Amino acid sequence: MGSPYGAASLATAVQPVPRALLAVSRVQQAIALARALLAVRLLPMVAFTGSDVHAYLEVDSFAVLVLHLPLDDYEPALLVAGVRRRSLVPILALGPERLPGERINRLRCDGYAPDTLPPAAVARRAVELAGPPPTPSRGLGARQEQNWGGLWMDPSRRAACWHGQAVSLTPMQFRLLLALVQAAGAVVSPVELSRRVWGTDLADDTERVVAHVRRIRRLLEADPSHPQFLLTVRGEGFRLADDGLSAVPPPSSGRVEAPRGV
Repeated sequence: MGSPYGAASLATAVQPVPRALLAVSRVQQAIALARALLAVRLLPMVAFTGSDVHAYLEVDSFAVLVLHLPLDDYEPALLVAGVRRRSLVPILALGPERLPGERINRLRCDGYAPDTLPPAAVARRAVELAGPPPTPSRGLGARQEQNWGGLWMDPSRRAACWHGQAVSLTPMQFRLLLALVQAAGAVVSPVELSRRVWGTDLADDTERVVAHVRRIRRLLEADPSHPQFLLTVRGEGFRLADDGLSAVPPPSSGRVEAPRGV
């Protein structure tokens, strides 16, 4: 009888499965969460220390990081900051208690769940943050850069520039803004943006979309309360201003490093 691990490796080679980095301190918790992630088609790789997490992120990329905040007895803010210096991976943080939204934002996590939540529920949240799998390019030389007005984006490196200056976007903000750029000035509904960003199409995700739009405006708009670029179409959704034909290219070197922090 052949090894099941060999069969799994062959299946992965034929059809790549998004990977999740699972960073927890207890073996039993790791086993339960790893099984739950596999059940929702996220292939887990397990780290038990902060050093392991940093080593993984230096050499590989992941669709989502499930991060237990008490890992290694690190100060949570320092632990997340270390991750952000190395990667733009979406972070689903797990902690010993419920946290208010403002504290989660200060930690710069993309999602948060108490570690008492059942593993299956944690896995579902991880899938939401991982978002839909990327569309394969048509060839190794396929050009992926996108321009609209003063905005330049490179999805392959998750890099962005606004009028030639690098902009630090979270993974969620990058996906949302890229969806609007690809719409080329057309209105995109909050439900469609939710589908593009989180892989869901729930009507009650509207507030979450609006919150991300506000944060993006703080980065791009001279006066976020009176936006001139990322516009609201009342009752319909959002669109970018009709100045896409006057695109500003990236810096003359043509090389823009993806921001290491968010």
